[in-house]
Amino acid sequence: MLWEKNPSLNRFRMAVAVGNFREWSQQARMVEGIAGVFDARINLTGGPNGRVDPEELRWKRVSASMFPMLGVQPILGRAFQPEEDRPGTPISPC
Repeated sequence: MLWEKNPSLNRFRMAVAVGNFREWSQQARMVEGIAGVFDARINLTGGPNGRVDPEELRWKRVSASMFPMLGVQPILGRAFQPEEDRPGTPISPC
């Protein structure tokens, strides 16, 4: 795992900025692959007639290179396409 750091703010295990990840991916010469993982939490609300209590869900967003780097294919659906890594691309269900 790779992290960024900012010693002036006493932060040593920061998420990598998207721009830095893209640059590292393009310039990596000593590794076969590099993939990004973003941890997130969202609140699920609603349900039939709005009668479901909100529930926090933890999920991970990964770059399109994750499955090929691991040498696996999803059991259901499809793997992500490289164009889905572009900024502003909406997150769509597979």
